[in-house]
Amino acid sequence: MLLVPSFLILILVCPALLTQSGSQNLQTGGATRDSKHEGGRQPIKVISETCFQGDSSLTQSRELDLEPGSPLVLTHRIRLIPGSGGGGCEAEFSTLRDRVERLEKEVSVLREKCGGPEGGCCNSQQSKDCMRCESGFTGVDCGTAMSGVSQLSTKDITESSVTLFWTPPPVQYDTYHLTFISQKEGDPQITSQVGGKLTTYTQTGLAAGHEYTVVVKGEKDGRMGADGRAEFTTLISGPANLHVVKTSTTFAVVQWEQSHGDIDRYRLSVKPHQADSTAKGRQELTVPPERNSAQIDGLDPGHLYDITLVAEKRIMKSLPATVQVTPGEFYCIL
Repeated sequence: MLLVPSFLILILVCPALLTQSGSQNLQTGGATRDSKHEGGRQPIKVISETCFQGDSSLTQSRELDLEPGSPLVLTHRIRLIPGSGGGGCEAEFSTLRDRVERLEKEVSVLREKCGGPEGGCCNSQQSKDCMRCESGFTGVDCGTAMSGVSQLSTKDITESSVTLFWTPPPVQYDTYHLTFISQKEGDPQITSQVGGKLTTYTQTGLAAGHEYTVVVKGEKDGRMGADGRAEFTTLISGPANLHVVKTSTTFAVVQWEQSHGDIDRYRLSVKPHQADSTAKGRQELTVPPERNSAQIDGLDPGHLYDITLVAEKRIMKSLPATVQVTPGEFYCIL
């Protein structure tokens, strides 16, 4: 007769139970823990039943004593006699073979997720289904910390924008979530999402003269990493369209469009162009915030002057507005 073997190796932790519904072709049973078994040893009864073509059958059994928690390795060899056509139990064995093949695949998947064929399932950083790491860790062996970005810094700050840059953490995130929180009560938060491979990002649409806290948080496989934080203040709104409206031989009048938002004062700086040592008139003026013009006196005729205007609020300064002026020449009439 032609015999078709099928094999399966299962690793179980005793006591264990494997049942075949309906036919009871293969079964291992374990007694419940009993205080009568001293030393922690319990009998595990393994029953093996073999079905042949026809009505005959043979049952063999033996008992094993295993320590609690010890692995129980079961090797099952199933031989089928094809083409019997006389009833028998070939259909039941076929069903059993399909079931144990599925179990073998499930065991292989579990062992792969729990550290591979060498074992080592569920170390201290892993949870109890060996399929998810503890909070704050990721990777195949749950050994990579989901730390935040380091050295998060700012540069190129303007009235409405800032550029962030950072050092990437050990874990490669899928996405970074950025949240800009204004210290001014009532201001809405601004959020952005960028790719996990970026190390710099420029945010626009910020309010002038506001203090912000930015939070950068990485996401990988739907899990969030630790925060990275930095603080910065946008520049206050500065004056615009600074221009000269009147000149004479010794003075000039300038005018500008006022800053948006609250400021404490304007500061007007005047100096000869390219450090002209022969020209006088280097000076600095403070102008009240409600003003939009100023007169500059004490200039030398015929010399080119650079004029710079900024808005100030506490220790903050706006971007400058600039203009140049040349006072009229002095003519002596004989």
